[in-house]
Amino acid sequence: MDRDRDLKKLFDDPRIPDADLTGKVMRILNAKPKEKERFFVKYKVALTAFVGMLLMGSTGYAAVQYHSLNNKDGEVVYETKSTKDYGKTESKER
Repeated sequence: MDRDRDLKKLFDDPRIPDADLTGKVMRILNAKPKEKERFFVKYKVALTAFVGMLLMGSTGYAAVQYHSLNNKDGEVVYETKSTKDYGKTESKER
């Protein structure tokens, strides 16, 4: 409580002159050149979303094409099949 009263006395002291610094401060703020934002910082969210969609699309396309891989002559090099296509295999009993 005593500290608050001491501060009030300081602020009410007539020795502190009233000064209007608004004009000087505004001139300094307006005179400072504005920094341009870099492209990446400005469009960070949009660029991240675009790259994510591009990766998801390419992954989806690769998953669809995964069932068979062809060489440049058009011959099937690798092909996946479901387990139903293989049929039952006999297990050897020991």
